[in-house]
Amino acid sequence: RTEAGESSTLVVVPLVSREPTRSVLGLGVASGAVVPLERDLLAVLGTQVGHALAAVEHRRLLLADSVTELRFDVDADAAVLPRVATALDCAFELVGVVPAEEGLLCYVAVRNATPDAVLERATATDAVGDVRFVGDDEDGVVLEVTLHRSPLRTFATAGGYARSYEVDAGGGTIVGELAPDTDVRGVVEAVTDAFPGVHLAAKRKADHEVATGGGFRGPLADDLTDRQAAVLRAAFFGGYFEWPRDSTAEELADSLDVSPPTLHHHLRVAQQKLLRAFLDGT
Repeated sequence: RTEAGESSTLVVVPLVSREPTRSVLGLGVASGAVVPLERDLLAVLGTQVGHALAAVEHRRLLLADSVTELRFDVDADAAVLPRVATALDCAFELVGVVPAEEGLLCYVAVRNATPDAVLERATATDAVGDVRFVGDDEDGVVLEVTLHRSPLRTFATAGGYARSYEVDAGGGTIVGELAPDTDVRGVVEAVTDAFPGVHLAAKRKADHEVATGGGFRGPLADDLTDRQAAVLRAAFFGGYFEWPRDSTAEELADSLDVSPPTLHHHLRVAQQKLLRAFLDGT
């Protein structure tokens, strides 16, 4: 009740960023004042705020001079990729990740297994949405795996950047980075609570290797929207810029759940911003 004795309602809006709720926003309103349409609008607002918070954390990490580096050991039965590696006696190595609406696009190099074998094993669980062949490399094949449930996705949702993920029949190892002022304990608990077979093996302060990669990275990170950055990363890791192309625009658009014209638009704008940031610094 309010101080005037009137009844009131607390509306709790989850701040969601593609996976478990990041936090919540509480709004006190008059009792019965929120109609179903307004609840739907507040849910959309919560998702937008969640995405915005994730973007801020990603930019803070990208521009940091130093980071907190975490190493997680993953048991063989703790997550989908180690389980597939154990079943097929193969190995996976992370090439890159791209956040998407339906999950985390994970580009992995596969050793000692065929794409069809990985597809059959991985998609037998709801932890994986789809598996797509991207191309060959000198030691094996590169696949695009849409992860719905994975320690990688949980770590990324909590604000981390996965630098490497190596998996074989004995389990896996994730090495990731967090911005200096991130709640490390909260991130670790988010990962290990969701996946009991994942354990923190090491934590240390480290120089941010990516931060020294070029003077135009900071302005570019501020200029690119989340969708433009995702499209650019998917095109790069998916082999769109290779010749001949490993992925078509239609395949990338399907993976990112956008139309081909929308993908082309975001990709063209992102390329223009990339070139502008590079050429302005020369």
